Amino acid sequence: MKSFAQYITEKRDKLMAMGYYSYGDEDAILIDGLINPSYEELRGYIERTSNHTTRFILYNDKLLVWDARKAIHADVIRGEYRLGKDGLYTVVKSKGSVVGYFEKFRDGIIVGIAFSNMSPNAEKILKTHKATKHLFANREIPIEPADDSGMLVRH
Repeated sequence: MKSFAQYITEKRDKLMAMGYYSYGDEDAILIDGLINPSYEELRGYIERTSNHTTRFILYNDKLLVWDARKAIHADVIRGEYRLGKDGLYTVVKSKGSVVGYFEKFRDGIIVGIAFSNMSPNAEKILKTHKATKHLFANREIPIEPADDSGMLVRH
């Protein structure tokens, strides 16, 4: 059972997603998500998603996480940050940002996967950024590179 302090600090929120042809807020959809979650919140949220996979964006000191089946990265970037049609590439090229997904692994361990077109320092960013370093502290969580479609890239 959650303590009162945990209950009032739960980071669950609605995230805004907008498609490629959206014109304004009236075209946006709201999806359940997390903003800067703790490891326990993230793990519990992944358990509750339909395929045990979430997408994430680490950008501007915020970690946004949502059910992978609800929206793609570009739509959440358009909705949350109001970045235009090239918004995904704006975020991808931004120093200190990472785009990818977390999924449940066989032992209940969360696996973070960063896209290969990201900075070569994506793993270092995830493990040292103030919004994500607590997720990796004292845990062996593998980070695997993937391409834009999410397919793993083997070196």
